[in-house]
Amino acid sequence: MLREMRSKDRSSSTYDSEISSSIENNDVVKKYRKKVRKVREKVEQRDKKLEELTDNLDTLIRRVNDLERENSELREKLLSYEARLNSENKIIPITTPVEEVIENDEIEIMEEENIPQESDIPQMEIKEQKTLNYTAALKAKVTSTIPSTSRDIIEVLEEEMERTETTKPKIPPVTIDGNDDWGRISRSLNDKKIEYTKAKTTKTGVKIFPSTIDSYRKLINYLNNIGKHYFTYTLEEDINIHTVVQGLPLNSDIQEIKNEFKLA
Repeated sequence: MLREMRSKDRSSSTYDSEISSSIENNDVVKKYRKKVRKVREKVEQRDKKLEELTDNLDTLIRRVNDLERENSELREKLLSYEARLNSENKIIPITTPVEEVIENDEIEIMEEENIPQESDIPQMEIKEQKTLNYTAALKAKVTSTIPSTSRDIIEVLEEEMERTETTKPKIPPVTIDGNDDWGRISRSLNDKKIEYTKAKTTKTGVKIFPSTIDSYRKLINYLNNIGKHYFTYTLEEDINIHTVVQGLPLNSDIQEIKNEFKLA
């Protein structure tokens, strides 16, 4: 009986080995195994490529951050150079009225898309204009109005100052870079009670028109505090004015002249 059981065990193991060998030799199994290997290889290749792309993306992000930092530094240098140039040369950055500059900007933005071709522009004939010699008359008029003493000079300057004080001050607009965060900035302006007449979108950002000089100064301080880049012009009252008095004796008392000008 023991022999019969051993013979049965041998026959069952032989049967199992035959089944496994038949499975190994089955074409369908071989085919799927090849597909599994190919898919595994593709997955490994994709993983390697994904790692390379991730490394490249990190490099690009670092490069973008470096470029943004360099751009910010260049903008700050540009603003400091413009401020230094205006303070050293005493040049008013805008020679035309602010209203005229605003109108010109609006016209340029509206007509930019409809620029005529060179052939459509009518040719104009330039003629030489005749001029008259007013040099002698103008010279006589100017020399006759020059004050003779320092007292007369002071009176002329006081009249000029009174005349300029009656005119309405021109408040330059402030253009901020970009318009993505304009909603947040406008809410902050309302909370801080910084008044402005209007704000319009331009190609580079948003142009804000403060209603008063006080609002203009508050707006500049607010933008400086949040680190927002902007562009504007210098207020007329912030421009330093230098006075040159000619024709005075060399032994004149400087302090007395300052007292007469009410600058001491």
